[in-house]
Amino acid sequence: MKRLFAMTLSLAVALTALNVLSVGAVQGITTTENDALPQDSAQLSSAEELQILSDSPVTQSEVTSRSSQEIIDFIKSREGYSATPYWDVSQWTVGYGTYCKNKDGTRCTDYNGGTPPDSMDEAYLNVSREQAEIYLRQEIANNYERSVAQYESRHGLSFTQSEFDALVSFTFNLGAGWTSGGYMITDWLEGTTSDPSDLGMVRAMGAWCRVSGRVNPGTSVRRLREAQIFLYSDYAGESSEHPNYRYVKYDGNGSLLSGRYTDAVDYFTVGSTYDTLLEPVWHDPDSSAAVFSADNNVPYAQADLPFTDVNPGDWFYQDVCEVYQRGIMNGVSDTRFSPQGNLSRAHVVTMLYRLDGSPEVSGSSGFDDVPEGWYADAVTWAFQNGIVEGVSATRFNPNGNITREQIATILYRYYVEYLGNSPSGYADLNGYIDGDETSAWAEEAVRWAVSVGLIEGISGTANGTVLSPRGTSTRAQAAALLVRLIGLEGGPETGPVFLGWYNEDGERITNDTEVVDSQILVARWSR
Repeated sequence: MKRLFAMTLSLAVALTALNVLSVGAVQGITTTENDALPQDSAQLSSAEELQILSDSPVTQSEVTSRSSQEIIDFIKSREGYSATPYWDVSQWTVGYGTYCKNKDGTRCTDYNGGTPPDSMDEAYLNVSREQAEIYLRQEIANNYERSVAQYESRHGLSFTQSEFDALVSFTFNLGAGWTSGGYMITDWLEGTTSDPSDLGMVRAMGAWCRVSGRVNPGTSVRRLREAQIFLYSDYAGESSEHPNYRYVKYDGNGSLLSGRYTDAVDYFTVGSTYDTLLEPVWHDPDSSAAVFSADNNVPYAQADLPFTDVNPGDWFYQDVCEVYQRGIMNGVSDTRFSPQGNLSRAHVVTMLYRLDGSPEVSGSSGFDDVPEGWYADAVTWAFQNGIVEGVSATRFNPNGNITREQIATILYRYYVEYLGNSPSGYADLNGYIDGDETSAWAEEAVRWAVSVGLIEGISGTANGTVLSPRGTSTRAQAAALLVRLIGLEGGPETGPVFLGWYNEDGERITNDTEVVDSQILVARWSR
């Protein structure tokens, strides 16, 4: 398909009104830079862009063109050939994507039910490959070469043959709106860019790849080829004498990658690492993430866990995935989570501290048994905010196992007293055979935790359902408690958690992954 959207002057006016400008330093195609591009990657600069030559068909010798045969062949390979007219967006097109004209020399725009109208010049009804190339050269010479040459002259530039060719192909596909300036590509050409590298040019040119508002992989490939022509005179592509580049299309899968786009594009050098992948933002915390891939039905909540003792069939698997991906809980080693291991007092306050964003603390907790170390800031934060108390005035007992009623009390102080949420109610503990064993100091917190579903009874015992308020809490139970706390209305964070970027083969792609080929990456989320 020829010029993606360069069709109407009203589009030119509308897009000009957007005042879309390039932004800041080029560190890849960032979210802001994606916002700075038009909804569709084409703009018109003037009514001249709509000019349709009234000439009758001409012979090759009558066409004066600055474009090389190599770029003509490249454009032909990208456009494809049709001997008969076909309807393309809003006009009849023929040959290698050139306009058909009416007998009076005007552009043929009458759809006529999908059949070429009688008004069409008969010269376009059956076009040979030779004549199609003449039409192509004629249109390029009179419209697109002219636009590039005028830009070159206006800014005192002197394009080499390959540079001129690449920009002609770029303009033929997109229109001449880019020549008005204010874009990354014009900043690069005019020497005002903050990234004058070759990759900077690839990214500046490659940003123009949207079709109907979405990143189009085929157009991204065309931008890569045009950039290689511009930079290295490589018309065939993939020369070993220069760096090669690949694109990445990001699919946010329900999230935003910029102010208005759910997808984005970036370009990388083959053999490098991705270094900094985009971070998606879940824009509707009240909605649910897509749980399954539309392509292969892979559960998105199956994160890449390094733990050999946590498996998809375990009741706590989803919970461990979430707290691990959020950075709330780690393993006891690189490969073990120890789901049935007991939870210490230091672990609980550290989990809540991480959940709260690990805020800065000043001073110390004042406990003699809390030395500087991995939990010192967490204990200080929790003690200063009234979330925990010591077992005495000078001791916190960080390594002591925590009971279910103790963790209920800590969560109650965090959620109700620290975050300021109103408790929704208090459960009656008489339904549990050991409910009356709850300590008086913990009863209010335990009743609240049971009412909101944080703590559940343990069924299957000989005498019925027990609460086990003074029983110890395991690490798997703690993971479940934290996920349930996150899900409470008014809790610290709602909405899905980002699990990472995955390619079409289901492989996770990280900042350290080596760039080998172009990728379509999909964001995976867990509730």
